Amino acid sequence: MLFNIFKRFNVVSAAGTALAGALIALVLLLAPQAALATATVTNNNVTTSHWKQGNQEGYSVTATVTVPLAQAGWAVMNLSGAQISTPVALTPDTAGTTYTVTVPVSARPAVGEAYSVDVTYFDNPDTPTPPETLNLTVGTVLDSFATLTSPNWGVGATTNPTFTWQAPAAPPAGGVAGYQLSISGLDETPWASAQLGATTLSAQYTQSGTFPAALTVGVTYPWSVYTLDAAGNSAENRDGLVMIGANISGTVTDFSGAPVPDATVYVYTVGTNSQLITSTTTRADGSYLVGGLNTTNYWIKYSKNGKTVYYNNRLDASDTFGNTYGVLKTGVNAVLGGWGAISGNVVTSTGAGLVGYTVQLLTSGGQATSYPAVTTTTAGAFTFPLLAPGTYKVRVIGANGYATLDYPYSLTVTDGSITQLPGNAVLYKVNFTGTVTNTQGAPVPGVWVYLYTSGGALTDFPGAVTGADGTYSVAGIAVGSYKVLFDAGSSYAKQYYNHKATLATADTLTVGSTVVTGVNAVLGTGIPTVTTFTVPATSSSLTVSGITLTASEPTYGVAGYMITESASAPSASDAGWKTTAPTSYTFTGVGEKTLYAWAKGATGLISDSVARSVTIDASAVTPGDSDGNGVITISEVKLALDMYLGVQPSAYFVDTDKNGSVSLQEVQKVINSFLAQ
Repeated sequence: MLFNIFKRFNVVSAAGTALAGALIALVLLLAPQAALATATVTNNNVTTSHWKQGNQEGYSVTATVTVPLAQAGWAVMNLSGAQISTPVALTPDTAGTTYTVTVPVSARPAVGEAYSVDVTYFDNPDTPTPPETLNLTVGTVLDSFATLTSPNWGVGATTNPTFTWQAPAAPPAGGVAGYQLSISGLDETPWASAQLGATTLSAQYTQSGTFPAALTVGVTYPWSVYTLDAAGNSAENRDGLVMIGANISGTVTDFSGAPVPDATVYVYTVGTNSQLITSTTTRADGSYLVGGLNTTNYWIKYSKNGKTVYYNNRLDASDTFGNTYGVLKTGVNAVLGGWGAISGNVVTSTGAGLVGYTVQLLTSGGQATSYPAVTTTTAGAFTFPLLAPGTYKVRVIGANGYATLDYPYSLTVTDGSITQLPGNAVLYKVNFTGTVTNTQGAPVPGVWVYLYTSGGALTDFPGAVTGADGTYSVAGIAVGSYKVLFDAGSSYAKQYYNHKATLATADTLTVGSTVVTGVNAVLGTGIPTVTTFTVPATSSSLTVSGITLTASEPTYGVAGYMITESASAPSASDAGWKTTAPTSYTFTGVGEKTLYAWAKGATGLISDSVARSVTIDASAVTPGDSDGNGVITISEVKLALDMYLGVQPSAYFVDTDKNGSVSLQEVQKVINSFLAQ
């Protein structure tokens, strides 16, 4: 600088020569001092900033370099180091003596992590201050976050609210040096308070510089608090949010319950010419605030990535949000994506909507689900929201003389769609009711009740089914006479009204304008049980007498009895069934025999068998009587001779001593029997 001044003088006069000499002396005096001046950094450290917001966090490093007044504004500085791939320039303050830069880094800085600042001076073109390199390290990283208290994600009472916080649970080594409040959204850069004392835990927003005099109603302002240590390191809690005049707060999640960040929340006026009033986006935890609304109804829509849901978790804008100016309603939540809904109407047979009726959601198999029941509203409308995709059924609980209805169609739910009932759920007035139990008096659920005309033709009534308590109701049928069938499938025998086994024998039920009660049924299996079967241990006759056989079937009684020598069950149509229990049985041969007793129920079902053994003595057979008819024929005499000669195998009716061969004496007995006839 002095060199440039010196060049301007014309050294021709004594005075000029003297002045030039003085200037040269001054230059020589000042030049060594400029060469010795250096930049400085406090403790040779970069400072660190550690921030957190929700479950996210990040870091930055800051280099601050001070130069002597003589080099003010004449330095160029660049920061490089461990987590900086390209050198970053430091920026001077207005005085030109302090240069700073803050650089976000991708990982938590390690203590001792190395950085450097390269300094170049341009203070004198002839004898500039030499360049220098400042070696810096990371001294510490703070985790001492203040706890934000008010208005943390809340509503400020005034447009110049006071913000409060609590000291960190784990203060920095050496203690807290101070705090600083920061508010974003007021200008391009955040508003920041002056550094506050170590024991100051509150600060009020006040106008400064170009910032506005007050916060604006209905605008969301993020705010944070820095905790500072003596070296200038900081831990910033960014979880603060404030809105003056907030009306709605809530959280947007997905179907699994996970928060949905960055979803857009729209608020519209209601009507055919609906207009967007305001919008906001959800934070990292899915929360949001909307404010500045008047006292009126609004539509609220939540949207992200092509998925949309409306207020009250509706897939259409059928529900409106009623707002009151100056009042905050919390818990206005939404579930975005992953579910569908079922809607329909419950009406009478004339089409009138039924209000206040309970509708239950069932599985496709008709079983209860964990979804809460809903209640019909205007025109009998109901909706099941938040349903996982799948197949369901619905049940409308009867009341006021109407019967409960199991809606007959399955309903398939898909993501993002409303499944409408293909037709209204129509409730009918009850015609008759009853209870179905078994023979032990226990209720029998799941029994279908069908109707036939008095002439025996099946009606178009779809059927009613008994509930867990065995009760049922029949509704919506015309006045007239009917026969009633109770069908429990394979678990019990079918039964017709008034304890009858067949449609032909069923009693007729007359249905009028008033409810008929007590149309009950007591179901049994219909399968008889053989209760007694006794047979003599031995018999000297082929016809065994003294047999006792009893059986029971409590529902309809026993319709038939049978005794066989086969263990295979007879069919209901076999000719051998007797209406009374037989007391004798005729065998065709002697020896150890087994008899099987059977019973048939009125519906044709067959009992299990009971077996008994009997020995038929050889004396019960006339020698040679192969057919057991008591008459010896010439053919039977010839058969005995063939057995003696070995042409035919021996048999009990000739081999009377049971030794396995026929003797001449045994043949003679057959001949004698033939001759004695």
